[in-house]
Amino acid sequence: MSVKQHVTHKALPLLAALGLSINCGTALAGCGSDDYIGDICLVGFNFCPRDTLEAAGQVLQISQYPALFSLYGTTYGGDGRTTFALPDLRSRTPIGSGSGPGLRSYTLGRKGGAETHALSAAQLPWHNHAATTSVDVSVDSTLRAASGSGNTDVPGYTNFAPGNVLARRNRSRLYSSGAGDVDMDQAAIYSQATATAATTLGDTGNSQSFDLREPWLAIKYCVVLEGSYPTRN
Repeated sequence: MSVKQHVTHKALPLLAALGLSINCGTALAGCGSDDYIGDICLVGFNFCPRDTLEAAGQVLQISQYPALFSLYGTTYGGDGRTTFALPDLRSRTPIGSGSGPGLRSYTLGRKGGAETHALSAAQLPWHNHAATTSVDVSVDSTLRAASGSGNTDVPGYTNFAPGNVLARRNRSRLYSSGAGDVDMDQAAIYSQATATAATTLGDTGNSQSFDLREPWLAIKYCVVLEGSYPTRN
């Protein structure tokens, strides 16, 4: 009876006493020859162990790795006649393939997403900007008055023009030629005008991209080249 399992060395004597043979390989991190061909494992050092290659999208010869090609096919690249490719997990986060209720469908080997993104105007939420415009309106008005005598009719009008005589029947004089203080009443001058003003709001922002990734830690992904051939259930 053979058990394929990662165990500690302290457990070996106990399992041997139970009549179990242990096949745990030389690497306990999931990157050994006892793992399935095509497995992807993680290591914390800066190289991939023997019989593995970094998952960096390399194009391999089918003739050199026929067993691995029979599992991968052209899922990750290659022409399928002489070459195939490994998955490229550099700066990428794996997700589960398939679909589910309320989830998008992802086929095996599909790539997507980006590390950074810059929002376009079409992606901004609805909003508005307040603008205040001050308009100074200047109106020129001309007040016309007759310079003739107060008892002279102004052509086009039925009343006497203002002068030194009131425009009434007896035409009594308003003032005399003698010296004295004269107080003139104030009068308001009304004028109506229409003004049109245009306000332009300038664009703002620098359209700089921002990071889309969650907190991360860089680890090396390795593909197992030699090992047990996986069987279906």
